[in-house]
Amino acid sequence: CLTNNTTITLNDLFSNISLQDPNQSNFNDWNQYLGLFFNLSLFIIVKLVITAITITCPFPCGVFSQVFVAGAGIGRLIGEIGLLLFPNGVGGSETILPQI
Repeated sequence: CLTNNTTITLNDLFSNISLQDPNQSNFNDWNQYLGLFFNLSLFIIVKLVITAITITCPFPCGVFSQVFVAGAGIGRLIGEIGLLLFPNGVGGSETILPQI
C-alpha cells in the first residue's frame, strides 16, 4: 500500500499543471531551496538508489511502487524541461495534430 506521502507525490507528478506555476500553492515544496530541476533530479536519483537497495535485499520489500514513482519523476522532469524549452508548444501550423 502506498503511504500518504507517496500518494501526494504521485498526485503532484501526474498533475497536468506545471510545477513551475507560481499560482499553485500546493507545488511550492518542489520549488524550494535549489529549485525545481535540482529537486526533481535529486528525487529521481534517490528513488533509483533506494530501488536498487530494495532489489538486493534478501527479503521481499516491494519494488513496483518505487519504480513507478521514479518513472513518474523522470517523466515530469522531461515535461518540465520541454515546457522550459518550448513555452508556446511545438508545431509549425495552427492545426494541432495529435501524436505527431
